[in-house]
Amino acid sequence: MQKIYENKDYYINVNSVSGKVVDGNNKGQFKARLAELVEVPDYQANALREAGKIPQDYRFIRCSGKVVQAACESAWNKALAEYRVNQKNEKEDFYAKFPGLKEIRDALNADEQYRHAFNAAMEDEHNDGVNMPVSPDVSAEDLMAKYPLAALYNQADSYSSASNGHKSAAGYNAKKVLVEKGENGMAEAYEIMNNWLPESAIWN
Repeated sequence: MQKIYENKDYYINVNSVSGKVVDGNNKGQFKARLAELVEVPDYQANALREAGKIPQDYRFIRCSGKVVQAACESAWNKALAEYRVNQKNEKEDFYAKFPGLKEIRDALNADEQYRHAFNAAMEDEHNDGVNMPVSPDVSAEDLMAKYPLAALYNQADSYSSASNGHKSAAGYNAKKVLVEKGENGMAEAYEIMNNWLPESAIWN
């Protein structure tokens, strides 16, 4: 944590890597995330007035429900810019570790958008069949065959979002193995995902 602002007993600590924010004073602390600062909305302004404070002296952290002192805005924006650079670099480093992953995800998204547009066109009774969506020219299946490590990571990522706790845990564990071991961990990751069901479920 780095202290980016201090005014008497009021301070703001920020982790520009994770984006976590801790604002502390003698009345306690709250935690938020680095995000854009905007003018205080009406409901927050009313609460500040009731507390004997001037709304113009504060800024609202977008999507957080929190406010900070307006005087910190310059330091806050500098920390936010640094965080965004770190996030961009982190994403680039991640995709460099899994060549083809971004292309696979883009292709899968394009497939999903095409299916949605095609179904909408088919359901439109005024569509004469001429203005149909164009299917993607890049095959996700071909990309997954070309980049097996990226394909396996994408599958593990899908598992990690499952509602079933066992399947989700298997996805997270498989991703961890692939991040740490790369191609050398593929067999282990396959094993984890192929055996996510608990023994009780198998025997039943």
